[in-house]
Amino acid sequence: MLIRFLNASVLTFTRAVHSKPDIAVQYKSVLASHPSALAVITVSYGTETRAATVSSVTSVSVAEPGNPLLSFNLKLPSSTSRLIHLSGKFSVNLLSGSPGAQHIAAAFAGDDTDIKADAFPTSSPPFNTPMLNRTSAHSHDNAPIAFARLDCYTKHCFPVRDHEIWVGEVDRIYVNDRLGPGMVYFNRHFTRISHTHPTHDEKLKKRHLRHHKDI
Repeated sequence: MLIRFLNASVLTFTRAVHSKPDIAVQYKSVLASHPSALAVITVSYGTETRAATVSSVTSVSVAEPGNPLLSFNLKLPSSTSRLIHLSGKFSVNLLSGSPGAQHIAAAFAGDDTDIKADAFPTSSPPFNTPMLNRTSAHSHDNAPIAFARLDCYTKHCFPVRDHEIWVGEVDRIYVNDRLGPGMVYFNRHFTRISHTHPTHDEKLKKRHLRHHKDI
């Protein structure tokens, strides 16, 4: 069943793409226009610490038994993934919209960086992971790098082509008093967003879409 959107004029379909090279290009272009919340995964094992910026953190389930589950993926090879395999635990630092967070997101998006994960304060045992919600390093306005941190134990790891999909069970959550704006990856840029309340029109759109789930 097709959905009649409130403003159907925003949707313009051109042509179907089937060839593999064209699909890959189109896929990257389309997904680049889909905002994704940014987080930094941190992990420690022995004397090693690692961090990786991801835009794939997703809520999986809050159903019992057990604590809530979340997931993310990492491209291989990954030194962060290697440590998670050894440690069995990790932390998800949800990035704020501070200039420092933008700098850190870019730094940990690749393995080559002058900023090292062990430069940050670490959480209490048994996680001992770098905490980005307790530091304003590289930030010009003293805002924390992350507005929240979720410490997780690994539950599953699924290899998919050149990636691994990780599922973690949240053990503890730390939320800063100062939430402020968040950070998303949009149109191949790290973009700051504000925590604002939805307008009346936005609420109507959400209600309309909830009543039209069959596609």
